[in-house]
Amino acid sequence: MNTAWRGQFQPKKIKRKNRYGRTNYRWVAIPEAVRRAIDEWGRECGSTEENALMFSAIGARGRKPLDKPMLPDNWLRLRLYPASNRLGIGFHPTFQVLRRSFSTHGKKEAHPTEMQAQLGHSDIRTTLDIYTQIADPEVARMVNEVTNRILGLAEEIEPGSVQ
Repeated sequence: MNTAWRGQFQPKKIKRKNRYGRTNYRWVAIPEAVRRAIDEWGRECGSTEENALMFSAIGARGRKPLDKPMLPDNWLRLRLYPASNRLGIGFHPTFQVLRRSFSTHGKKEAHPTEMQAQLGHSDIRTTLDIYTQIADPEVARMVNEVTNRILGLAEEIEPGSVQ
């Protein structure tokens, strides 16, 4: 299985240069809920090939999928922005917004060094000072309400907390 970056296939590990100029490889943990969604996608699409594309590029006018990965900007424009518009979010979220939200919401469950490893930061200060934000109780209430509405849940799990 490969990953894709900017429309090009890469080895399954993410390759990046560290602050000393050396190349590092790292694995990114995929949550079990996402893994189950990927498995469900595999059953629904009927493709059993190991290199089947989940987000394949789409030909002109959206008529047919192509055998190459979708560019990230196209995925945002075609998939994420319409969802954010339906939810009434007043801006278009980016991958950076999703990363920072994950870090902020994960601060209760994860030790800072675990979050640092997941986000791939070489310096813990990047994780703590830039990515992890303090959310006030009103924001937490709103996040729970939106999530519950999206998931069709009747009430909050813990009022005033971010799950």
